[in-house]
Amino acid sequence: GYSFIGQTNTGMSAVGTGTIAFNSAGVERMRISNNGNVGIGTTNPTADWAGVRLAISGGDVVLNEGNSYYAWNSAHDSYVQLQGTGGTGLLRVSGPMDLNLVTLQAQPISFSTNNVERARIDSVGRLGVGTTSPSSGSILDINGTGINFSSLIVPRDLTARRPTSGVNGMIRYNTNLSKLEVYEANNWVNMVSSGGAADNLGNHTATQQILSTLGTGTAPGYSFIGQTNTGMWAVGTANIAFNTAGVERMRVSSNGNVGIGTASPGYALDVRSNNGNFNLGLGSGGTNQLTFTGDYTNGSVLYVEGFGSNTGTGLNIAMGNNTGGQTALSATIGGTNAASFYTYTNDVTPVFTATAAANAVNGINLSAVPTGNAAQIKAIGADSSISLAIMPKGTGTLGIGTTSPAAGAMLDVYGTGVNFSSLIVPRDLTNRRPTTGVNGMIRYNTNLSKFEVYENNNWASMVTGTVAGDNLGTHIATQQIMSTLGTGTAPGY
Repeated sequence: GYSFIGQTNTGMSAVGTGTIAFNSAGVERMRISNNGNVGIGTTNPTADWAGVRLAISGGDVVLNEGNSYYAWNSAHDSYVQLQGTGGTGLLRVSGPMDLNLVTLQAQPISFSTNNVERARIDSVGRLGVGTTSPSSGSILDINGTGINFSSLIVPRDLTARRPTSGVNGMIRYNTNLSKLEVYEANNWVNMVSSGGAADNLGNHTATQQILSTLGTGTAPGYSFIGQTNTGMWAVGTANIAFNTAGVERMRVSSNGNVGIGTASPGYALDVRSNNGNFNLGLGSGGTNQLTFTGDYTNGSVLYVEGFGSNTGTGLNIAMGNNTGGQTALSATIGGTNAASFYTYTNDVTPVFTATAAANAVNGINLSAVPTGNAAQIKAIGADSSISLAIMPKGTGTLGIGTTSPAAGAMLDVYGTGVNFSSLIVPRDLTNRRPTTGVNGMIRYNTNLSKFEVYENNNWASMVTGTVAGDNLGTHIATQQIMSTLGTGTAPGY
């Protein structure tokens, strides 16, 4: 319909209803169909690509420097589609210029095959392969499962073809060594020092901390093959717990306290048992098999405290062999008190009980160091009056200075020589006599300078005359006057 002088086969014509064709040299090159689609190299852009506004067939699309191509659709996806029955669809840069895929908004760029997305660069630059949501904190997130997609192949080459300039963080497979290797601390090192699934940490020296996850009670951070619920893990802040069979057995708290059977140790060593029993087994032999050493300036080296209302024993030391010769409890110290035993209650139950076998030589031994100091058994406490009772059992007697107290004597005091041949009784003023006298009391009256006794419900002097003897002439005898048998040179009378 419209052509040019001398080129009558080149121009524009109407073909069909509402369709315009453009020809050159008598051949149609472009067509605008009645629905507005534009076809280049095709006479039917509507039929070839339904819904495509511009259809190009039979050649390439070339954008010269400074030119741009825009695809715009406000209501639907916009795209550039390359279609053919074979060959390769290319976006090709033929000159010395970059090829950029750019989004001007905070939108990702995705790559798909077979109409399924395979990779994506998200709006902040993370690259995800096999995932549409690359993980935060990772510049590259590769996700794959199954036998076809669950591995990543790193570059592989000879030792001689290592990168000329190593960069810390590089990883490759060395085909000479058949080893995965990494570049770290400015050196190439093998990732796995021995074959198999794990590194044998024992065959080399670690140059950094060996770190693990914090772990849980059922999956400790450090565990063992086949026993994943047994090991060590971090619980809370700066606390270490030790588990066996998924149950916590011991804990070291942040303040240094160690708890066995408790997750909240209140002491340097806090041992508890659910069944109320705690046994400490020691091997045979040795001089001191169990020793408690500490600074007792403001406290006790060994402190035993019990609770409960029922009868029981606070500290029970039992020797396994009753053949004699063993020492159940020995306390030797250079301070004021060797061993202290006390109770909080007014119970009459003994605080300390020592039971010796029938053939034991000594039940309780007290020694003072250095020589000359006193080994003391005394009552202490805040109360102003505390009694101390030493009670033999049955027909037993109490001996001082003798291991064989005389039969019939409740108390046998034995001593010889200038240092031990006397007994000092209590000494005090007349007005400090016991408030309630008991027949059999004996004391030294410092007002009268006399021994006195409480007999027949009265206080009386034991010696009425001089120290050497009684002046019998000053009173009337009420019983027989008896003397020693005497001798020829010293008659009894």
